[in-house]
Amino acid sequence: ELKQKPTLVVGTPGRVLDHLRRRTFKLTQLKSFVLDEADEMLSMGFAEDLDEILKFIPEERQTLLFSATFPPAVKRYARKTLREPLSLSFLSESSSADDLEHYYILIPGLAKTRHLVNLIHEVQPESALIFTNTRRAAEQVARQLKRSGVTASKLSGDMDQNDRDRVMKRFKAKELQLVVATDVAARGIDISQLSHVFHYDLPPQAETYIHRSGRTGRAGASGVVISLAGPQDI
Repeated sequence: ELKQKPTLVVGTPGRVLDHLRRRTFKLTQLKSFVLDEADEMLSMGFAEDLDEILKFIPEERQTLLFSATFPPAVKRYARKTLREPLSLSFLSESSSADDLEHYYILIPGLAKTRHLVNLIHEVQPESALIFTNTRRAAEQVARQLKRSGVTASKLSGDMDQNDRDRVMKRFKAKELQLVVATDVAARGIDISQLSHVFHYDLPPQAETYIHRSGRTGRAGASGVVISLAGPQDI
């Protein structure tokens, strides 16, 4: 398909770089270079691959960065790769989290999953996203929730696209009460009437907290955000 010289190519950095190095893909005529989910790309360590890709593309080009949040890594990358960029912001960085109710609960780390299960049964959220920092935690938490009698599923980056689509279809149809997700899997999720977001693990960056929390309270609806925090998280 690349030999047919398509107008538009969408790829992951590693795969694009592999083709460029093997000369099965040439970008000498490139007009626009788009980096989507720029914050996630750079936080996942793709910066080196992206720097290598830039060596294969013309200096005279249009470059576009899209990102839900603009942490320091993205701003540094923008300064390094863009010339006199125009910045467009469609909402302030904190606005998605300002109109929500935020709570945190201090709990000992060893019993975190049991506390979450008890909390879910007490709060009875209509539909909720539960965020973990790792795939293993997402799988373990989803399993424990199902054992406790609620409808839950994990959503993580190791699932293929069909499985992810199936989970999201059930979630939107209210067949699932809870989805336990990692940040990578939850990018771009837009569920109307999502009543709660739970941070099973607190994220390392404030921007990620804002992005996660903004999954609820969309389009003017109310939303509740609950974080499970250990003493080290304060």
